[in-house]
Amino acid sequence: PAQTLRQPAAADGEQIELERLVLGLLIRHPILADRLGERLSGLRFRNAAHQALAGMILEAYADMLSDSSEALLAAMPARARMCLGEVWGEPGDATGPRLRRR
Repeated sequence: PAQTLRQPAAADGEQIELERLVLGLLIRHPILADRLGERLSGLRFRNAAHQALAGMILEAYADMLSDSSEALLAAMPARARMCLGEVWGEPGDATGPRLRRR
């Protein structure tokens, strides 16, 4: 019998959502950048924008060393805003509505 294969698009979508979840948690709990920074810098995201955002989050945390999501979001460069919207929601929302839905 023929084996049923899962559609690549579905797997890609799941991977993208997982990446967004990891990034959202990193924003919500910036201390993870300190605790897991070396491991996080070694992660390879499938989505290039997510890869870039992970690097910007780690850099912003290293510059500010604060455990505040608000401070981290404020420290992010303007070029991160579009990807942040997909991962977090509006920068002014301290609870991250997109993260909460995930």
